[in-house]
Amino acid sequence: EQWYQRRVAITAGHRAFTNGVQEFIEALSFLYLLQNNCIISPSQVEKHLNGCPLLMSDYIAGLADLTGEIMRMCICFAGKNCHSEAIRLRDLLFEINTGIRLCNVSGRGMSQKEEVMLQSLIKCEASNYKLVIRQLEKESMCRDKGL
Repeated sequence: EQWYQRRVAITAGHRAFTNGVQEFIEALSFLYLLQNNCIISPSQVEKHLNGCPLLMSDYIAGLADLTGEIMRMCICFAGKNCHSEAIRLRDLLFEINTGIRLCNVSGRGMSQKEEVMLQSLIKCEASNYKLVIRQLEKESMCRDKGL
């Protein structure tokens, strides 16, 4: 508790520290997602901070940043016709987006991060929509050719 209060006092308003922690959380979360197919918990993140307490606002902002990486993976899978992976990532992006919005976190840059998250979700939806349309067109052509 004392270390947490000290970290808050030392880093309060210090953007460089907060931004660095958020970037670290984004990278760690991405690695964890690739290895475990799920989102890392705050307690798991804190284990990697070498005794430095994790502010929930930094955790949430780091996850918000992660959504850009998830969007890129989703679009990549959709481009490779990996429909199930693209849908899974779109669903994950939707859950993160919804969860962060429900937390109603305010702070420096959060409204911009929420807007970027929404744009990432829209891009994933569009790429999945195009994938479904391509599959339907392919099925239609096969039926037309009697295959």
